[in-house]
Amino acid sequence: IKTNIGEFYLAKDYFMASLDLSREIEDKENTARALYNIGTVHIKLGDFRSANEVLTQSLNILKEIDFKRGEAFVYGGLGDLFMAENRLQEAESLYNNSTLLFAGLSKESEYLWSVLNVSRLNYEMGNTTDALNSLIKIVENPKSDLQDKMLASVYLGACKAKLGDVETGLAKMTTAVDSLSSLKYHAQTIEAHCIIAGVLLDLGSKDEARRHLEEGQGMAEKSGMKGELRMYEDLMDRLKVK
Repeated sequence: IKTNIGEFYLAKDYFMASLDLSREIEDKENTARALYNIGTVHIKLGDFRSANEVLTQSLNILKEIDFKRGEAFVYGGLGDLFMAENRLQEAESLYNNSTLLFAGLSKESEYLWSVLNVSRLNYEMGNTTDALNSLIKIVENPKSDLQDKMLASVYLGACKAKLGDVETGLAKMTTAVDSLSSLKYHAQTIEAHCIIAGVLLDLGSKDEARRHLEEGQGMAEKSGMKGELRMYEDLMDRLKVK
C-alpha cells in the first residue's frame, strides 16, 4: 500500500523490519521476499547500487530453495533496474527470464505483469508494433491486475499515437492516467505522465507536454523518487527547462 501511494521511505522501513524478523526466524522465503521489496524501493529512490545488491541476494536465496515464482519476480525487478540505468539489452534478457518462468506457473495475472514489462521495454527500444500487440492482450484480458491494465492502456495509447492514430491514442492515455491518479497508483501515475509527455513532445505539443512533466515531476520530487526524476530530466532538457 505504501508503495502504491508513493510513501517509499516508509515502505522501506516496513520491509527492513520484515527482513530482520525473517532472518531472525531463519525463514528464507520471506527473507528473499523482503529483499526483493527493498530492492524495488531502492530503484524508485534512485539507489541503483543498493538495489542490485539486495535483488541479487534475493535471487540467490530463491535459487537455493528452488522457488520459481519468486525468481520470476526478482528477474522482473532486475529488469526494472537495468531499464532505469538504460541498459536495455540486459533488461530484455531479465524480463524474458521472468516471462518464461511465469508462463510455467498457474497465476495468469503475474504472467501478464511480466508481459507488461516486456512491452514497456519494447516501447523504449522503438519496437512499437510488438509492444502494441502485447499491450492489447493485457488490456483485454480480464485476469490482468487493474493497475497493470491501466498502465498498459497508457502505453497502448502511446503506441497508437506513434503509429498515426493520434486522436485515439491521446484519448486512451488521458483516460488511463486520470484513472491511475484517482485510484492513487502513485508510481504508475508518475510513469504515465512521463510517457504522455514524451508523445506530446514528439507531436510538437510543448505546452501540454510541459503540464504533464511538471505534474509528474512534482509527484516524483515529493516522494523522493530520484529514479523516476532521471527520466523527467531528459524530457525537460528537450523543453529547455531546468
